[in-house]
Amino acid sequence: MTGRKKMPGVFATLIFAGLIFLIGCGGGAYKTTGQYKRDLLLNRIKKVRQSHERAKNQFEVVLANYSRIIDANAGDIRAEYNKLNRECRRVQAVTKEIRRRVKDVEDIGKPLFREWEDELEEYENEMIRRSSEEQLEETRKEYLKLVHLIRASEVKIINVLDSLNDQVLFLSHNLNPKALSSFKDKGSPLKTEVAELVLHMEKVIDEADAFADQNDNIILTKIEE
Repeated sequence: MTGRKKMPGVFATLIFAGLIFLIGCGGGAYKTTGQYKRDLLLNRIKKVRQSHERAKNQFEVVLANYSRIIDANAGDIRAEYNKLNRECRRVQAVTKEIRRRVKDVEDIGKPLFREWEDELEEYENEMIRRSSEEQLEETRKEYLKLVHLIRASEVKIINVLDSLNDQVLFLSHNLNPKALSSFKDKGSPLKTEVAELVLHMEKVIDEADAFADQNDNIILTKIEE
C-alpha cells in the first residue's frame, strides 16, 4: 500500500496564507455599500494621491506665472496677472478637494482598523489569530504614517495659500515695471514656500504609492450586492 505523499512546504504555506486572507476578510463587518472597507480605503488613498499630484502641478504653474510677472518677463502684465488669478482659483479648488478626500480616508480607515481589531477575538486558531494581528499592526502603522503626512500636507497647503493670496492681492496694486522691480525681493519667501510644499507633496505621493503596493495583495476586489 502506497503512503500518502506529503504536501510540498511552499504549497502548504500558500494554502495557510490563503486561509488567513479568507478568514480575515470574509466577515460582514468589513463590508459597506457593496464594497469591502479595505477596497474603499485603498481607493480613497489613491484619490488623495491623485489630488496631491494635481495640486503639485497647479502650484508649480502658479509659481511659474507669478515669477514671470515679478521678474518682468511678462509681455502683457495685466493679462498675465489675470491668468495668475485664474490659476490661484484652481489651486483653491484642488485644496478643497484634498481636504474632503483626507476626511474620506479617515472616515473609512478608523472603523476598518477598529473592526479588524475586534475580529481578532473571534479566532479559534491561535496561529492564524497571531498572523492576522501582525498584519493588522503593520498595516495600521503604515496607514497612520501616511495620514500624518497627508495632514501635514494639508496644513502646509493652507499656509502657502495664505501667503500666495497676500502676494497676489498686493501685486494687484503694483502692476508696473518700477513697482515690480522693488517687489521682486518680497516674492522670494513665496518661492521657497512653494518649493518646500512641492517636495512634501511628492513625499505624500510616494508614500501613497508604497501603501497601495504593499496592500494590494490584501485588498479584495469590489463585490456588488
